[in-house]
Amino acid sequence: KEKDISPEDFVINFTGEYTRLGAIDTVIESFIKVSAQIPRAKLSLAVRIKNQKDADKKKEVVRKLKENGVLDRVSFFDNGSYKMAPVYNLCDVSLFPVENMKGKFDIPLAVVEAMACEKPMILSDLPILKELTSPTSSVIIPKGDAEALSKAILDLYNNPEKRERMGKEARKFVEQRFDIKNIAAIYQKIYEIL
Repeated sequence: KEKDISPEDFVINFTGEYTRLGAIDTVIESFIKVSAQIPRAKLSLAVRIKNQKDADKKKEVVRKLKENGVLDRVSFFDNGSYKMAPVYNLCDVSLFPVENMKGKFDIPLAVVEAMACEKPMILSDLPILKELTSPTSSVIIPKGDAEALSKAILDLYNNPEKRERMGKEARKFVEQRFDIKNIAAIYQKIYEIL
């Protein structure tokens, strides 16, 4: 209610950063296109503001959304007071179309957490991201390609059964590959061998 999101809305989520990783411009360009074709499209931006560069980029994003008449369809989760599970559970599809992983030394939890919440992912074609997903749980697009991102979003919007099936596959994939008990058992076997 606080973000004016209803069950009838088609919510697209991007969790990431404003300047690092290079995805926000692709996400915004795509949302502007998609929102013209999906009357109830909403964009959830769970994007961190870590420095002045991020704050300036957010102002640019807000200006662009306003100029294109879609600012009222965007929810910002950037003040650090939100929990991510409810944010993911609000959405129908989650995006991580980053152009690079510069300065990112861990697994992008934005991918794994959304998948754990049964959300299909649309990811860029960076090799590291391919390792975190499967073709049955995610759609891979060329990095920086807003047109491909728009097509992927529209395909999932127009195919709710596919979207649901991919979400279930995403959850299964995460349970198999990222469950802490499974990982601990693998580490134990490695330690026993050493």
